[in-house]
Amino acid sequence: MKKILQEYQLPRQFFYFDLAIPNNADPDLVQEQLLSLRKDGFKYAFDLASSSYPITDALIQFTFDFLKFDMTTFDVHDPKSTTLLASIVTACKHLASGHFLKISRAKTRLTLFSRSVAS
Repeated sequence: MKKILQEYQLPRQFFYFDLAIPNNADPDLVQEQLLSLRKDGFKYAFDLASSSYPITDALIQFTFDFLKFDMTTFDVHDPKSTTLLASIVTACKHLASGHFLKISRAKTRLTLFSRSVAS
């Protein structure tokens, strides 16, 4: 990756690694890889939907720039959904992962999501 970025003079701040961590991953090896990415100037997200690694363990053991979660079933009119979203936003703030990546296949859901976070 570093060679490609250097060869084509692409700035690293435009690239984020989307990490899906398997449940049998060695935490020390994961931490080593994350530190290597950070040292090389990259940012990365923990993909909650694609990872089988326990979410709470990952959030305790590692530091991520983003948390990526699937919002395809999120309903802004459902109190349970909005409560869950508010909890995720609060957790991101407290974990110093002040950012989170929102994924949705429906553009209207993304618009509704943006409005619900702003209020």
